[in-house]
Amino acid sequence: MFDQASFLSFIKENGIVKHFNEPITLKSGKTSQTYINWRHATSDAYITFQLTQFILAAMHQYYPKSHCIYGVAEGASKLAVISQFLWAQQQETFEKGTYPLAMGRGKEKTHGDPEDKYFLGSPKGKVVVLEDVITTGGSLLDTLKQLDTLPIEISGVLVLSDRSTETHPFHDYIKAKNIPFYALSTLSDIEASF
Repeated sequence: MFDQASFLSFIKENGIVKHFNEPITLKSGKTSQTYINWRHATSDAYITFQLTQFILAAMHQYYPKSHCIYGVAEGASKLAVISQFLWAQQQETFEKGTYPLAMGRGKEKTHGDPEDKYFLGSPKGKVVVLEDVITTGGSLLDTLKQLDTLPIEISGVLVLSDRSTETHPFHDYIKAKNIPFYALSTLSDIEASF
């Protein structure tokens, strides 16, 4: 089972969060004195393996019948592929053709097979969308809309750190589509643990 207290300790031990005296501008355009950066963790094989164990525990707890972990490009792509590989190995029916290794493109491909337009290996079956950090959820929303073009079922959204403090369009989208959402940590959880 997923243990949030251990996950928050993992965040602290691995320097995922930095605090600045002066606010910095985030990708979303928002400013903050707290910066959450998962790229360092996913650049180290050992730390990435530890992180996948938290993801897999959450998958077993919240999305146990899913076939595919699909990462929002590009922030969660690498982590999702590694997690998906390990997830597939844990399933009873791990055999050829049962579990895809899917990855999204950072930029739409304008030539070739239309199936490859947004994907390097399309997600299939029941899909959980993995995102590293959400502030406004713009990248997540774009990904969900791209996935909507495929004959798949989005089983849920799993986010490492949700720093959104107000309602954004992605909230309305997942509510309208009845997509379960789970964040392994929130900005308030993280700030309370430091």
